[in-house]
Amino acid sequence: MLLSSHSPEAVAAQPYRVVVAPENRFHLDPAFLANFIGEQPSWGPIGYVVYKRTYARRLPDGGSEEFWQTLQRVTEGTFTLLKQQIRAAHRPWNDDEAQRKAQDFYRRMWAFKWLPPGRGLWIMGTDYLERNGGGAANNCGFVSTGGLRSDFAEPFCALMDWSMLGVGMGFDTRGAGAVVISQPQVGGTYVVEDTREGWIDLIKTTLLAYVGQALLPSDVDVSKVRPEGEPIHGFGGTASGPGPLLDLWRGVRAILDPLVGLPITSAAITDVMNLIGRCVVAGNVRRSSEIALGDIDDASFLSLKDPTRDREIQTQQRGIELAHGIDIDNLLVQQRAYSPLSPEFADWQKTIDRVKARRYEIAEWAALDAERWALPLNAYRWASNNTVWGDNASGAELRHIGERIAQNGEPGVGWLNLMRSHGRLIDPPNNADYGASGMNPCAEQTLWDRELCCLVETFPTKHLLSDGTFDLADYQATLKMAYLYAKVVSGIPTHRPDTNAVMAANRRIGTSEAGVVELYETLGMTECCRIWDASYDYITDLDAEYSRWMACPRSIKRTSIKPGGTIPLLVGVEGGMKWPTAAYYMRTVRIDRLSPMIPVLERLGYRVEPDHYTPRSMVAYFPVASSAKRFAGQVSVWEQAELAAALQAHWSDNMVSCTLTFRQHEAVDVPRVIEAFTGRLKVVSFLPVSEHGYLQAPYIPCTEAEYNAAVSAITGDLAAALSAALSGVQTKAEEERFCSGDRCEMKRPA
Repeated sequence: MLLSSHSPEAVAAQPYRVVVAPENRFHLDPAFLANFIGEQPSWGPIGYVVYKRTYARRLPDGGSEEFWQTLQRVTEGTFTLLKQQIRAAHRPWNDDEAQRKAQDFYRRMWAFKWLPPGRGLWIMGTDYLERNGGGAANNCGFVSTGGLRSDFAEPFCALMDWSMLGVGMGFDTRGAGAVVISQPQVGGTYVVEDTREGWIDLIKTTLLAYVGQALLPSDVDVSKVRPEGEPIHGFGGTASGPGPLLDLWRGVRAILDPLVGLPITSAAITDVMNLIGRCVVAGNVRRSSEIALGDIDDASFLSLKDPTRDREIQTQQRGIELAHGIDIDNLLVQQRAYSPLSPEFADWQKTIDRVKARRYEIAEWAALDAERWALPLNAYRWASNNTVWGDNASGAELRHIGERIAQNGEPGVGWLNLMRSHGRLIDPPNNADYGASGMNPCAEQTLWDRELCCLVETFPTKHLLSDGTFDLADYQATLKMAYLYAKVVSGIPTHRPDTNAVMAANRRIGTSEAGVVELYETLGMTECCRIWDASYDYITDLDAEYSRWMACPRSIKRTSIKPGGTIPLLVGVEGGMKWPTAAYYMRTVRIDRLSPMIPVLERLGYRVEPDHYTPRSMVAYFPVASSAKRFAGQVSVWEQAELAAALQAHWSDNMVSCTLTFRQHEAVDVPRVIEAFTGRLKVVSFLPVSEHGYLQAPYIPCTEAEYNAAVSAITGDLAAALSAALSGVQTKAEEERFCSGDRCEMKRPA
């Protein structure tokens, strides 16, 4: 019998608790908080719904947090940890000054001038954070496989560990060829404990069996794993049951068995990591993401996302459909004559669905479909965005990659040497990041092996004055609060000593900006660069001052541009350097079908309908109007690249997450953009602008008349109605379908 070493008793005894002394507990003045009780901030069009769906925790009395209570928890949690860190460093602490600072910290969040990351809104100030360490408070991380020869299982287990806490993870393929896979010896049944550590230990044991350091379990006993649907009390969410873990266990063996007697390959490394990513997403705890980093001359790595066979199958299926009188493409053309919001569009969709179902009655078509979805590309390789290193690449190699991108949208290109040598590209090289090995999935953070990082978002457009000028002093006051939050998180120990070592040395943070395009369109490039330069200088000086006070190293890097996920939705601005979708559009939000939010939205007149792709969800439509002058698809790929380069030069000393969209006629420019901006960007990816054809897409452009009709149908106070309905209920977060950051993927409908 093989028993896990991660029993609940052993896990509970691990010494990574954040032990806060009672005298270090910080509390906001109740008289201050009284100003916010019963009030609501100026939410974006879908902000309150997203907040209640995703971040409002259950209160001890069974109620659901309101935003003032969430900010109280975040503020008091942050300043408690700050007080703990300051006193542990034997530095001075002034309670009155801390109270004033904490109140400003709170006010600026309430005014949506800055916000912590979504995981910060969810986890900061909770017992979970103190009990389990700071890992879950960080957005992203990276593991290198360069040390596979000394510890074959550890990089895979580290990625699984952090991914199961919702941390977006990057990994490389440097370990390719380092280890020869051996025939495992089989013995015994492995009993999986119902813990995160228990799941990881099964995969660790399995991996080590393929290098002769453990026995491969002959069977796996998952009787202790809680069944699907049961609540996960610590981190939140609901259990998936043991199915995803068993699929992962079988998948790892299927990848490694054919390699017995051969060196591990970059493809095998990526595939195992992708199988882990699929398991985590299916595990239904927290959405995570991956980026795979390979060499530009590694043909095996480049072929991982090759869609050739997938397209061949689709072509064969198309021929079979036409032979049987099924012409879905023609039906789609007719459907697009109507607005996606019209009843006619929905009627056409019902017809299309019926016709699609007929295809499975054709044995040859169904067999091809089974083959298509069993292809690694569709089965698990979708779990990572792939990027190649462009360092020392010739012009011909870069052009070749550009041609692949123009056809397939992948891979991205990164320049590691530039990441290591430079902060902002307007500054001289400082080689401060000499140990960097990779990046996070959205490519805004340079990272060392096993390093995590905390990102915060600021909203500079919230500092525009009525006369159109920018209040730089007010923005710098906001930067101080955002910086302080991230700096505190960078000092919270995690449950992994290797990660603690690199984080304690680097204290890296990522202070980001959202709504960049609105600022750029309002003020112009020259003024934006002036603001970015002045703000960067300020945060650099601030870090020197605060690092001395906190008796810790200065942050190796401090600024970035992240793409933005859910947090900008609360505020009602576009994430990162993203152009808005259209002047008028419907923003869809997925909500669990059993949520008490659904009848409230229906009663108030919002359009709500079953999710076409996920039966357990409903889709609510929210009308949104934009005052922007230009929209996605109207801005050239060259102008987008120039904006990214300006941000990399004047603001971000980490990186700028930029997925440059290109129209069909610009595909020929993609290789030229890569060559032209080599040395001006640290990383870049591309995405073709196309009609995705998804029903219930996240953004659905509409006419002004459709927008006005949707607004007119809404009656009542949404915040008041939801607040009353959700008393005593904590809603379950739903994954945003189709897109992860700026990278959009078609998942197989349920």
